Amino acid sequence: MSALQKSAAITAAAAASACIAATNAAARQLHQQRRMEDCTALELQSCNACLSKTSSCGWCKSTGACMLNTDGTAQCPQASWINPTGQLLPNNVPGASAGAFQPSPSASVFSPANGTAQLRMGREFTFDITVTPVQYPPVDFYLLLDASSGMFSDIHTLQQLRTNITEWLASQSPSVRFGLGVFVEKPVQPFTDPDVAWPPANLPTQNVQHLLNFTSDPLEFHAALQAVQVSSDLDAPNSVLDALSQIALCPSIINWRSDARQIVFVLTNDGYHLAMDGLRARIETPFVPTCQLVQQPSGAFVAPMTTHDYPSVAEFVRAFSPSGVVPIFGVPASRPHLSWAYGRPNGLVEQLGHGAVVQLDERATNLMLRLQQGYRAVANSVHIYDPSGNAIVRRVQPSSASVLDVTGAQVATSVTVSVTLFTPTRLTAPVTLGLRASGQPASFPIIVSDGALVACTSGCVGATCANNCFNRGACDCGRCANCTGGYSGSQCQTRVEDACPLINGLACSGHGTCQGFGRCKCDDGWQHGVTGGAILEATCSCSTASCPVDANGLLCGNHGSCSCGRCVCEGAWSGIDCTCDSSLSCPASAKNCGGPARGACECGACRCIAPWYGEDCSLCTPGESGCPLTTTSICQTFSNDCAACATYSDDYNTTCFWCNDIMACLPSGNEQTCQQIVTAALVGDCRCLSDCENDVFVRYTSDNTQSYAFTQTADTDPGPVIGLAAGCMILMGLFVLLVARLIVHQQANQEWKRFYQIRSDMQSGKGKPRNTTSMIHNELYEGNTPKSKGKGKASKSSDESDAPKKRKPASGDAKPKRPHKRRSDSDDSD
Repeated sequence: MSALQKSAAITAAAAASACIAATNAAARQLHQQRRMEDCTALELQSCNACLSKTSSCGWCKSTGACMLNTDGTAQCPQASWINPTGQLLPNNVPGASAGAFQPSPSASVFSPANGTAQLRMGREFTFDITVTPVQYPPVDFYLLLDASSGMFSDIHTLQQLRTNITEWLASQSPSVRFGLGVFVEKPVQPFTDPDVAWPPANLPTQNVQHLLNFTSDPLEFHAALQAVQVSSDLDAPNSVLDALSQIALCPSIINWRSDARQIVFVLTNDGYHLAMDGLRARIETPFVPTCQLVQQPSGAFVAPMTTHDYPSVAEFVRAFSPSGVVPIFGVPASRPHLSWAYGRPNGLVEQLGHGAVVQLDERATNLMLRLQQGYRAVANSVHIYDPSGNAIVRRVQPSSASVLDVTGAQVATSVTVSVTLFTPTRLTAPVTLGLRASGQPASFPIIVSDGALVACTSGCVGATCANNCFNRGACDCGRCANCTGGYSGSQCQTRVEDACPLINGLACSGHGTCQGFGRCKCDDGWQHGVTGGAILEATCSCSTASCPVDANGLLCGNHGSCSCGRCVCEGAWSGIDCTCDSSLSCPASAKNCGGPARGACECGACRCIAPWYGEDCSLCTPGESGCPLTTTSICQTFSNDCAACATYSDDYNTTCFWCNDIMACLPSGNEQTCQQIVTAALVGDCRCLSDCENDVFVRYTSDNTQSYAFTQTADTDPGPVIGLAAGCMILMGLFVLLVARLIVHQQANQEWKRFYQIRSDMQSGKGKPRNTTSMIHNELYEGNTPKSKGKGKASKSSDESDAPKKRKPASGDAKPKRPHKRRSDSDDSD
């Protein structure tokens, strides 16, 4: 790369960087201006109204004014600035846990135990809570088994260890209950064949079965586990997501306790089906998060779920998470991909935010050890969630925390998490949340309310008003309100009879500030009215921007000044909008205004004679005296102008519409012949706008006057920012092309250098020919070897010196033909 190319690249990069910085600055300035308008556009005369308007505003109680946050921070004394961001008031709600279970000294403790959060709409509020995991709480343990035929040996091992399982769980809790369920696959082909049983299966295939309600009797659990038998399926994935969803969506059947640690131990040897897999069995109805367990005559609850598809991971998480049940997945160690599918990263445990995955050896002989490890992991971890799924809880960080390290050693007794709340709109009523920690029996009750009213109530205590409102009104957080005795004003300082007169119910017409003694100070863009040459100082009723504008939107055609709604033209300009220039002639397209019978040229435009009108006096109203045109012919006049066609109307109710199907203007009444109709209300759908300038449509009426319909009106024009951003994108594209060209050029230079080096070596005899473009070696070629630079005959190559000498064929011998063969790697060796 040459120095000139490097300089060009550096210059282009600097220009692109400067352009991006300018775009960002312009966007920030535009955003700042709009935020300022939010605080000042309306009459926000009280603290509560100001804080409820937007999160960008704050109230200054020393001046009694609503101000933009940045202005208030700089101009308002800190002690007077009211701009709440949110707060948590602990210990305002009695009770610390949900359900009948009351925390003991060893129970899960939230610190703070409860509270009231006051939010400011549009602003995030984050607070920390500390959770101490429970050591010996009540436990609901649900065993969920994959009962497919491939699990025969694992289930047999589990049945042998049933006593060990119940005894160990009883040692971890003073109150433990056991439940049991199995799953296989949807009983439809191609997932299973309900009519065929493959050894060692001896039962028809079922999808999800709830076999045992929670019981505290270990012997009842042993008997139910011993009776589990496997059945067949036809593919590897299973319906574990269906099963877990039913475990969570059927709390009245499963009967989970709200004050217990809720754990489901899933034992499986395969992955899981996902949404869209049901299409293989022509199941097109999406997953529905409802309880589908139905009790059978045998007492078991069964959910075939053959009419709905499998859930996606996201659908499963939404259905399972609010239950608070913590899963422990036991998968074979010989299938490491299952640890990823169920664990981390991006597995079910990762998506749920809590749970554990343990790896079992062949036939699950280490099941007890792995079960204890998984239980200990979830018992000492904390995952905060909101069972109601309220959107006010925006995020929790970290999503899951543990008092154990990666080796399983306990390194802490509690964990601290940050909870972030957010509401985009003002809360009209308090919202109660019950945050829970998965696997823990206690909850964190919190009431969320609007913080604006509370901030004004508490922040305005001690606020004073200037001159104490002259004892004529009440001080409302720095501003006088409810003035009495015939007085008004921000300090109750102006007598009503000395105030400015009301025009249309507003002082100074609503466009100025009353200075007292009947005088108004007009706002920008407004002036006092004039009557008989006398200025009325209390009106502010004349807009300096209410004069007519020309087709380009220029006030008085930019050829005069506006005085109380009338244009005062300059020089030779005349007309109501100062657009008439007597020196101009009509364009050739006006066709001489149709001749003397139709109109004449004045000020560069046609002045038509009734009944004719239009740019060239070619239009007239059908049926009117002297008009030879029909409705069809007048609409055809706009064959090249969608906007004029769609907006045309006259005093005789003649209207047209534009048909985008055939790009033509048709008279009203023929709408049934067109699919894509453009009328005046839908003029923005026009595909062609030949008479559009600066978002203005021009249309003509029967009195030959022009009217304008603006397609967009905005307080702040974002056009410069958009244009600047587009320019930056073009500049960035040119910069990328330049860099790509330089890279290609550099690679080409390297290839040429390599070529010249090889050629130089060949010419000097330092190198030997290299196979550069072909892998075919011609063994019949017997060219001379390159001569050495030394004296004497050419030296033999190393290949010739090392190879055994061949016998020269006799003159009578037939010379054998040697077939071509692909050159091997050894052919290139020296």
